[in-house]
Amino acid sequence: MIENKQKFISQIMTSKSPVRSCEDVDEAALTYAEVKALATGNPYIKEKMDLDIQVSKLKLMKANHTSQIYRLEDNIAKHYPKQIETLKERIRGFEADIETAHKYMPEDKESFVMKVGSRTYYDKKEAGTALIVLCKQMNTMGQTVPIGEYAGFAMKVTFDSFNRKFVMSLKGEISHNLEIGSDALGNITRINNVLENMDKELSEARTKLENVSHQLETAKIEVQKPFPAEQELKEKMERLAALDALLNMDEKGEDVVLDEEPKVMPLGEWMVEHLMPEFMEENEITEERARELLADMVSEEEDEIVCFSTELNGASLDDEEMLKQMAEYMDGDYYAIPISESDYLIAPKTEQDTVVYLQAVLGRLGSSILTSEAVTTHAAYEYDSSLQTMKPFNHVGILQGLMAVGEEKMTYQSKMQETFREEAKKEKRH
Repeated sequence: MIENKQKFISQIMTSKSPVRSCEDVDEAALTYAEVKALATGNPYIKEKMDLDIQVSKLKLMKANHTSQIYRLEDNIAKHYPKQIETLKERIRGFEADIETAHKYMPEDKESFVMKVGSRTYYDKKEAGTALIVLCKQMNTMGQTVPIGEYAGFAMKVTFDSFNRKFVMSLKGEISHNLEIGSDALGNITRINNVLENMDKELSEARTKLENVSHQLETAKIEVQKPFPAEQELKEKMERLAALDALLNMDEKGEDVVLDEEPKVMPLGEWMVEHLMPEFMEENEITEERARELLADMVSEEEDEIVCFSTELNGASLDDEEMLKQMAEYMDGDYYAIPISESDYLIAPKTEQDTVVYLQAVLGRLGSSILTSEAVTTHAAYEYDSSLQTMKPFNHVGILQGLMAVGEEKMTYQSKMQETFREEAKKEKRH
């Protein structure tokens, strides 16, 4: 009697929509069923309860391992090679600029020659004063203006309107920046310090290149390692299934059950898998190029954004079980937005404005995704981990903000995406 009452009460107390009748069996009711079975001395109940906890922990560990593998693959394919190439270019630049400085800097530190504007100065204070005067005469905001030459380097100045300061760039093979102050001699000292510190910066760049190269090699080894507890998880799941059959705890009438384990995929990989044909056709580029551009649309800072997918036996995308599995998988607060009949985009909450943040994330998806029936008819959710509550929120208004004024179709809003579109067009011309 108590067991049956709990079955009905637990359904009313959950976040399920109110209905006119309750199902005969509910997950929470198993607590009383287990207590009853334990009271009868059934040893299989305690074993099942222990296995449930162990399997849940192992599944979470496997999901974290899979996420780490995706991150390593991304680093191996994109981030580490880019860092290495950037560092190599910087090292080559430092080497060339150090040679230039040694060639043009006088050995006698009292000797001095600097061209400011159209005039050549041989006195440090006069040259420093001329720099300040020339900066004050600038009438362009945010633009770089050539103002002279020193020790074989072109001097250019720009005004940083945000920080309200002048910034000088000494341009050789690469740029070396410093702030222009109000002290005439101090400015000359800063310029000389920048040139003298190039040896130190070169050494730091070489050290960083060694570290990144080592990280790349380590990542190539780590990415090959399988989930260490795979066999243990398999054995425990098999035993748990056997216990379920023995205890008859897996029969839930006609309840909808998941066909398979939830599939969690980083946003970049999801885009490659689902947007490839559309992106290739729209930009008239090869599959290899499209794959590269789509993968690069998601920055390293957005690696935590994933797509949560599970195929249900005819159930709605808003099924209670799917929402529950999302909450169990994710750590912290997040937004869940439908992007297909079986996929949710999961974006962890940030301090950024919600509308701006979600428009930037959704703007990476094509119009065929964002205007699909699944996106506009299924509910989006906001999860609060502290309260453990999942509540719907209006994502359609955010989607409408991505619509171009006076147009019927969705537009790509991401600046990064626009950049890759331009690259795609260049690729086509070549």
